[in-house]
Amino acid sequence: MLIPSALLMHSNVTIPNGQQRASIVQYAPAELFRYVDNGFATDKYLSDNNPKLFAQKNKERVDLPEKRMNYFLTIEQLLEYPTAD
Repeated sequence: MLIPSALLMHSNVTIPNGQQRASIVQYAPAELFRYVDNGFATDKYLSDNNPKLFAQKNKERVDLPEKRMNYFLTIEQLLEYPTAD
């Protein structure tokens, strides 16, 4: 399961003695995505050197969480993928 933690509330629950839980956690800081969105420039660099473009990028970021959710496949899309025989 992929959980974009900035978009969904999530937590872990206690498991009974004798049971095990395993998970893989990957983390990507938001600054990394902003760096790419800024044309490979930091927010500070962009705001200092091109305030007009920086303001435009900030306006565009309002819709980014919803756009990023479209990067993930739905259950229906996953079920359409062919399986290896």
